[in-house]
Amino acid sequence: MKHHVELKNPSPFNMSQNMKTVFAAMIFCGFLAFVFALFSEPQRAWAGLLNGVFFSISISLAALFFLAIQYLSRAKWSANLRRVFEALSQSIPWMGALSVVIVVFGGQHLYTWLNPEIVATDPLLQHKAPYLNFTFFLIRTLVFVFLWVVFQRVFIQKSLNQDKKMDLSFADKMVPYSIIFIIFYALSYSFYC
Repeated sequence: MKHHVELKNPSPFNMSQNMKTVFAAMIFCGFLAFVFALFSEPQRAWAGLLNGVFFSISISLAALFFLAIQYLSRAKWSANLRRVFEALSQSIPWMGALSVVIVVFGGQHLYTWLNPEIVATDPLLQHKAPYLNFTFFLIRTLVFVFLWVVFQRVFIQKSLNQDKKMDLSFADKMVPYSIIFIIFYALSYSFYC
């Protein structure tokens, strides 16, 4: 005997105006603290921002990695957790944009090999210059972030289509994307920042 289960769309989460105000005030205070630190101790400010961005993007990429593993192993037990990990991946575009800001504006404060005066006096850094230079660093950061965002969008779009059309074949279609993502993730995360 086959049972048919009807899925209901959950109501979207709506944040109260008071909570939005509290979060906006916290973001504003954090931004002011960062700007103040930029003028008093720029190296510390950029290092703090880099740590926060790296921590956040690591969690988001780990969530995508979890989703890819679930698709590859064809795990059915994790279907009800899928939305949680998709939500965790939502900060990738924001953290990616902040990564680019860090490279462009704070890179010289964080990486000695981006300082031309130091590179001019260090033969080892001169030898590594084809890899450790601003242009290549920026290009690979942009490529990594762009492709992470593409994978994140594909994973979420296919997941939404599966729920909308009630078609389990979408999970099978995710296997090739998952394989490519896991390989790309292993390589790109190793070279990120």
